[in-house]
Amino acid sequence: MIAMVLVARHSDRTGERRWHVAIPLFVGAVAMLGAGLTLQHPVISFCFFIIVGIAAMTTLGNFWPRPTRLLAGTAAASGIAVINSFGNIGGFVGPYAFGWLVDLTGGRNTAGLIFLSVSLLVGGIIAASIRAGAHDS
Repeated sequence: MIAMVLVARHSDRTGERRWHVAIPLFVGAVAMLGAGLTLQHPVISFCFFIIVGIAAMTTLGNFWPRPTRLLAGTAAASGIAVINSFGNIGGFVGPYAFGWLVDLTGGRNTAGLIFLSVSLLVGGIIAASIRAGAHDS
């Protein structure tokens, strides 16, 4: 909660949203990879998961203003609907992909966590590549 407020406050002060979304996603990707690679050390892995949670939550306040800066009127409503649709698809496909990877690797979670890490990385790359306003240069 503290990180969400600090990141959102900094984003509001600077007027910049793109990197305030992308950088936490990149941090989350690295932390998820770290969690996957340190599963044999539960305390270290847990600390990485805490970082993933912080990184993921700090993106929310800076992500949602972007569609309305990029689109207007009914296009903004449609864009938000498409974003929610992809989110719902991800919420369905993600657990199945994770479980499939765990089964494929003999019950080990590492491959699933690497998959999630790559997903966060792709999200960060997409967030960094979309310019939605004057301050997003």
